[in-house]
Amino acid sequence: MTRSTSLALGGVALLVAVIAGYRIVPRGGEDPPAAAAPAAHATAKARPVNEPAGGSAIVKVAVADMPDPQLSPHTAGSEAHEAWVKERSKELLELAWNDDRESMLEIVTELRNPDPEIREVAEDATREFSSRDAIPVLQAMVAADLTAEQKAACHKLIEWLELPTLSEHVAEQRRLHPPPADADK
Repeated sequence: MTRSTSLALGGVALLVAVIAGYRIVPRGGEDPPAAAAPAAHATAKARPVNEPAGGSAIVKVAVADMPDPQLSPHTAGSEAHEAWVKERSKELLELAWNDDRESMLEIVTELRNPDPEIREVAEDATREFSSRDAIPVLQAMVAADLTAEQKAACHKLIEWLELPTLSEHVAEQRRLHPPPADADK
């Protein structure tokens, strides 16, 4: 295989990974520098994708201890309500760039919001936050009094967060299929 073919295949693999929504984490375990994040979020602490924010600590939270979701003060369907939904959605997606328990809890709390648009954005923000710390919180929410639709959303998020990251998958493949000893020649 020629060098240009290898580079082309690598480019295609990278493109597929980006399209699939994976973030590639360097061997050091940190996110790439702020190039992938907007400048407003450049101060956020880098963390490995899908890793617990506090290392291996398990987040324990009772649903009763979680804050209530923010409800729109406006009548559903009104222009003011739509503006509120847009602003709250923006806030949730910005929280997804943070690396702290409070941001994660605020995002996950909105999965209980009665507004389906806010719940959908909260699902997206939970995926973007990409912390396995959310799994025990989501499991506690499933055990609580949620609608069937909300429980299904929590189950889907748990399944998604449990998926191996691209770097975990590559490491596992390298472990299972090490390159031949003469591959460097």
